[in-house]
Amino acid sequence: MDARPPLSAYRAKRHFGVTSEPSERPRFMVHQHDATRLHYDLRLELKGVLVSWACPRGFSYDPARKHLAVPTEDHPLEYGDFEGRIPEGEYGAGDSIIWDRGTWDTVPPGEAAAQLQQGHLHLQLQGEKLQGGWHLIRTRPPGGKDQWLIYKAKDGLERSDYDLMTARPESVASGRRLTRGPTRRRALGGRQLKALGSADLAIAGYTPSPHRDDAVGALLLANRKGGHWVFAGKVGTGFDQQTRQRLLDLLRPDEVEGAQIEAAPRLRKAHWVKPKHLAQVRFVEWTRDGKLRHPSFLGLREDQAAEETQLEPAAAKSRRTKRPAAAAPTRGFFGAEPTVGFGGGRPNRGEPPSGPPPPEVPITHPERILFPKSKITRAEVRAYFDLVAPQLVEAMRGRPLSIQQWPRGIDHPGFFRHAAGTAPAWITRITLAHEAHPAEHLVIDKPQTVAWLANQAALTFHLTASRVFSLEHPDWVAFDFDPADDDFKKVVPLARALAGLLEQLNLASHPKTSGLRGLHVFVPIAPGHSFEQAHTFAASICAALARRFPAQATALRAKAHRNGRLYLDPDLNARLKTMVAPYSIRAVEGAPVSTPLLWDEVDLKLDPSQFTIKTLEKRLAKVGDLFAPVLRGRQRLPAFSD
Repeated sequence: MDARPPLSAYRAKRHFGVTSEPSERPRFMVHQHDATRLHYDLRLELKGVLVSWACPRGFSYDPARKHLAVPTEDHPLEYGDFEGRIPEGEYGAGDSIIWDRGTWDTVPPGEAAAQLQQGHLHLQLQGEKLQGGWHLIRTRPPGGKDQWLIYKAKDGLERSDYDLMTARPESVASGRRLTRGPTRRRALGGRQLKALGSADLAIAGYTPSPHRDDAVGALLLANRKGGHWVFAGKVGTGFDQQTRQRLLDLLRPDEVEGAQIEAAPRLRKAHWVKPKHLAQVRFVEWTRDGKLRHPSFLGLREDQAAEETQLEPAAAKSRRTKRPAAAAPTRGFFGAEPTVGFGGGRPNRGEPPSGPPPPEVPITHPERILFPKSKITRAEVRAYFDLVAPQLVEAMRGRPLSIQQWPRGIDHPGFFRHAAGTAPAWITRITLAHEAHPAEHLVIDKPQTVAWLANQAALTFHLTASRVFSLEHPDWVAFDFDPADDDFKKVVPLARALAGLLEQLNLASHPKTSGLRGLHVFVPIAPGHSFEQAHTFAASICAALARRFPAQATALRAKAHRNGRLYLDPDLNARLKTMVAPYSIRAVEGAPVSTPLLWDEVDLKLDPSQFTIKTLEKRLAKVGDLFAPVLRGRQRLPAFSD
């Protein structure tokens, strides 16, 4: 029996819009992960993230076999290239391999976002194992949460006599297999894999994209050795198309005739450049000859030039350090008692900072302009963050951080991230298990961390509703009023109606501007509430507002049903969902700030753009920290039905 359906049969299915060439279709991959249970993670590249489902039983080419697929959190694109071992003591500990990968689209093509909203993705997969049409359908069991089923479409490639999971257990990246011994010790074909490290390496060249003329295919990297740059391998994954195009525009002006690094290979299509830019890459390990194994691009180090780096081979082996066995967390480290989090019943543990912070964090490149039209420099941004650091620390303490940064200014593409491999050792970190893979987050718990982030041009901070040691229990219920256009006046009557409704329920609430065109409202609640309770309450309130203001608002998710109305979204009240933090700067000219308000200020005269980094000092002196009451919630959510 063949190990898989014949490729010729698959390539013949051209009426689905699929050819034998992958073109620029988005990627998909399946990770097989040996954590608490052996399972498979299906990940689809969509809108800059990997939309993910955990499939406990894998996949079948028999259309009659419908397998469970549990939706999980979206993952960063770089997770798609991870194959390695998550060490014992970390969350999701165990081995993970790339069981399958390829490209995908929908039937008909280009309808991924719409089909996802409708709850029925008709997938067309062009993988090494999963090929042809597949159905991924959302179901809602009686009294239960949404779940999905995945099964093979009847397209001529179905095979009821083919056991895919038994026939093809190996990694498509390395050929390794996940095996389990009788004592549940995990190994990969007798060889254990290493966890990921990261490093900042010079870009010494590039190869062009094989699919288009205006994009990079892979970067050629170099490592510092004795004051010289030495070839360290190439990285061709971790990019989206916009980044590939942007990198080509960045590197073309610096092209040179030959390689300016040592040990450069002879590559027919290589374009060599001056090694002046740094790339941050994640990788499994360094090979014996000093090359990266399985690297993935994380981003540019635009705050630092290559000649400024002090990276040497001894330090470049990995950013990872061997951590001592962590003791049980104690009260006070993040200001709360520990609780069980995501890690298969393991408690989430913070990584204490190594050593004290400096008394003052020096500013770097203070003259760099971040807001071109407003002529606002990094020095002005840093001065603002120094001003609001006490308020930010109180709001963010104990919460896993996500940031948006614009190292080259807001007229260049920014980056969204939750960790920074270059962060100094005195900054507190926390590792969370996002479904299967662990992810490191920075934590703001001291003013120096705010100052360091300001130096990185991290303008916008995003905060979660719960803290590290109470991840299952939100501190508030949140509402987001975001108009379909830029007319903030449309928000005011709905927000005032919400305030009145909450007041009838004897619940205090606190508004703040989003920093752009919207308004956020927080209802602080007492410890012990679950996210399910918060979401249920928010959904009931949103539905009530939509019924009372049918011409202005809707609780219907599908954009086709909104007709320009404001969408009331209760899903902000889900575990690890984030909102823009108070006092964050938004990346638009004038540097507006997400600003806490009094309800008396929320009227038709309110202009959110008046709150900027240049006006907040006077406002804080006048009204103080209006977000502080949100952090002292003692309210219980009542039962509500309209």
